[in-house]
Amino acid sequence: MTGAANAWRGSPAAPGIIFVLSLMSAFSFAVAVGLGAVFVASAVAKLRTRNFVSTVEDYRLLPRIAVRPIGLLLPWFEAAVGVAMVVGVAPALSLWAAAGLLIVFAIAMAVNLVRGRRIACGCQGDAETPIGWLLVLRNGVFAVMAASSAMVGRTPSTTPGFRSMNTVVRKRSVIPHRSWQ
Repeated sequence: MTGAANAWRGSPAAPGIIFVLSLMSAFSFAVAVGLGAVFVASAVAKLRTRNFVSTVEDYRLLPRIAVRPIGLLLPWFEAAVGVAMVVGVAPALSLWAAAGLLIVFAIAMAVNLVRGRRIACGCQGDAETPIGWLLVLRNGVFAVMAASSAMVGRTPSTTPGFRSMNTVVRKRSVIPHRSWQ
């Protein structure tokens, strides 16, 4: 059990605390899997396109010497972060990496919007979706969700309280139980 749950052990409020911790863990798990899937899909789309380097160049934020390496490596890094989130390898690290990438993407779009430039976002490779304030907001919200999930620091498969709640629900229910593990 986490430290917060241990402090309440034996208290009449303990089941409530465990339930709240379980909900937070479930949220963290859902965010990791959901954002991980988005990152993987986006990376695959970027890797399929032949012009992602030019998309990076269109943002006009990097020194010329850095455009090609970033354009070639970014989709692979995004894929690695996405797979790590979905599989659960270093969940906090992968969620923080996702939050960092999303913040960088949001800042890159915002800078170009302030400059009055309407370029393709490059979010899905060669898709011609133009950047906009709604995409900046979306990336900001996703970054906050990823960072919040990283701070929770646990997923249902690693949260003792979640497992014990599953046991309680399973013993008092006719619903078949499937473990997160």
